[in-house]
Amino acid sequence: MPETNPETSLVKAQPQFNKLAQHSPDPFEVSNIKDAIELCQRIAKTNMVPKQYQGNPDGILATWIHGKELGVTLFQAVSGISNINGTPAVFGDLGWALVQHHP
Repeated sequence: MPETNPETSLVKAQPQFNKLAQHSPDPFEVSNIKDAIELCQRIAKTNMVPKQYQGNPDGILATWIHGKELGVTLFQAVSGISNINGTPAVFGDLGWALVQHHP
């Protein structure tokens, strides 16, 4: 099994996933579902999310919930979880970061 060099690790090279390793709290923590829905509606109006989530606040909320189950933040979830035939699928750097930081 090859050794991993932490200096060239994908997770180290991707600062947006460094918080995953620290298990930092979600900066968009909300106290009730009404606030969560409102936040998702606002985010869905932007072009700062993948096209599948633009105009789709329910998709953002469902993805956020799946992300919370994995221990990632709202935007980490939206950026790294996709809906494939009705099934959430982790892809790209998020999948690698989750593997690297699994206890």
